[in-house]
Amino acid sequence: MQYVGYFVLPPKRANQTRFMFSDQAMLHHRKILDTYLQNHPGQLLEVFMEVGDKKRQRARWAQLEKAIDSCREKQAVLLISQLGSLPTNFAFTEHILNFIGKNVQSLDIPSGFQGDIICCDQIFVSRNNFCDIVEHIRAQRKNHGELIKAGLSRTSLKSGNPRAAELIVRVNRPKIDSAIVFSLLLQPIIADYRTAEFSQRKMVEALNANGFTAPEGGKWVLSQFQKVLERLKLNESALLLKEKVPNYKDLSATEICEQLKDPLWTPEFVAKALIRVQEIQEIIHFNACVINLEPLLKNIPLEDITADFLEENLPRMQAIYIPKEYQNQTKLEDFAGRIKGALESPKSIKALLPFLEKTNLGTEQRELLNQLSQITRLSSLREFDRMLSL
Repeated sequence: MQYVGYFVLPPKRANQTRFMFSDQAMLHHRKILDTYLQNHPGQLLEVFMEVGDKKRQRARWAQLEKAIDSCREKQAVLLISQLGSLPTNFAFTEHILNFIGKNVQSLDIPSGFQGDIICCDQIFVSRNNFCDIVEHIRAQRKNHGELIKAGLSRTSLKSGNPRAAELIVRVNRPKIDSAIVFSLLLQPIIADYRTAEFSQRKMVEALNANGFTAPEGGKWVLSQFQKVLERLKLNESALLLKEKVPNYKDLSATEICEQLKDPLWTPEFVAKALIRVQEIQEIIHFNACVINLEPLLKNIPLEDITADFLEENLPRMQAIYIPKEYQNQTKLEDFAGRIKGALESPKSIKALLPFLEKTNLGTEQRELLNQLSQITRLSSLREFDRMLSL
């Protein structure tokens, strides 16, 4: 039996140096793999190590992709030292499901080859039941999310925090902003694919072939692409509503439906589109605030942008002119988080730039792209050195 080893290093603790931490962790995982091979004779061809961090949910799993490619090339079994809680990670499980041939949405399973896995810490896990384990975990997560939503809908001054839903949205705001911007700028690319009458699968293949990475890096998969399509559809509807109903701010959702005279535009859908219009305008407004803060933020490492840092520099921020809603010291932590999200946002669209520079963009898309070029200089993202000429 031939094996390709794989393990993930957990995030480094604050009191450890990277060298000490990596050395100890690697020895631990190699010992697990060696112990398995002592009891199950075989040849360990290669070992791939994924360096973990606190953003693993958003990582691209580059070493896992290499390990799987090696297994396919050498017809080997993927030997995972510690599976742990990795099945809770969507991107990780998509890679494994594709490898073992259990993902109906997979686009790259070589014919005649079905990969196999062995997990040293959970020996009962196999290619035959991994899909069931993942589905069980996802069902639990979905049920848990529904319970949270139901609980939030019942919150009141007596039963809990009446602003819990609002607080959750504020915490997730940087990620939401980035997702909206990415889908807005991906829109002209998808429009070209639609003109060519590509199916969704063909679109995924084209995105990967053209080097357009997924929102958080790595290759596209169909299920992920479908989620982006839903977001993109809402963006398109929001911009169309704004164009067709210039006085939308003065109208109710029902009145807008009557003006559009289209059965697809229900009051519920109009309400969602109105929220998205507001979100897009808020993102543009916030980016302008971040750009105004260039004298304060230029060349400052992201980890140093904290509520304490902003509080110390609040007089300078006010002098630069920042809207009053961002001058409240109780909101500085949220403000710091959104600033970091804005400074990181150019990374997600880097692969789209060669196409976008030659494309006719809408007003909002053009404004966002110009803002991202300014934010790039501000955030000192040296590898993102292309200047946009729009």
